[in-house]
Amino acid sequence: MKILTLLQRQYDSYRLRRYLRGRKIFCLAPYSVQIYEGLLKKVKGLSERISILDGSDPMEITPDKVNLFVRHDLDTQSCIEKMSLLLDIDQELNIPASIYLRADGVEYSLSSYRTTILNYRGQGFRFGLHSLCYLKDHYLEEFEKETETFEVALGFHPTSFNVHGMGTIRLQTRMNFLKEITRNFRDFGYDFGDIPTLLDYWYVIQDCHLDGKNQRFIYDDFSFFPEVLAQGQNGLILTHPCYWEAGA
Repeated sequence: MKILTLLQRQYDSYRLRRYLRGRKIFCLAPYSVQIYEGLLKKVKGLSERISILDGSDPMEITPDKVNLFVRHDLDTQSCIEKMSLLLDIDQELNIPASIYLRADGVEYSLSSYRTTILNYRGQGFRFGLHSLCYLKDHYLEEFEKETETFEVALGFHPTSFNVHGMGTIRLQTRMNFLKEITRNFRDFGYDFGDIPTLLDYWYVIQDCHLDGKNQRFIYDDFSFFPEVLAQGQNGLILTHPCYWEAGA
């Protein structure tokens, strides 16, 4: 059995590498929200093959379907100002998307968007912390500070978190934080962390690829759902609303 499992993993890895080599650039940002809506509708039509999960309980993951998560990371003020472009589509299609908010105050102030956030939260959307704590040497203290800022600004404690990626910037510190927080995230009042050490994605459809001219683009996987994901594997649709615009 172990040999068969290893062979299957090797074959799956080969299929993924082959698929990645064949991807094509679909379009440059800003992208029409109709592209996002079209992908979600295709996913909804594959319900026999795909389960769309909200990420609140890793135990929901099942071995007989592709486990798909939808996530919006709000990195900039433009992201938080334009989040309704995508969240309104999620609501219409009954997509259990998770939204992650920064609490460091650099790009935007959470309190300025409290009413909008609470409105969407009342509609069933889950909002968590998008942390940049690893930019500080005492990252656990900073993580606690971000968590408190989030709660004070919005009036509720975040139950999930993830980490804002910044390439190779303080990469080792980021990895150290992930290792430590995996062991004790519940001590900070969290139920779950959408981080590699707690939830591993086999494949990510994302809107933040960067070309040689510093332009953001999406691959053609936004126009269909890749067959490369198999039963029991986890997939993620990851967006940043700042790269999107209203459809024509």
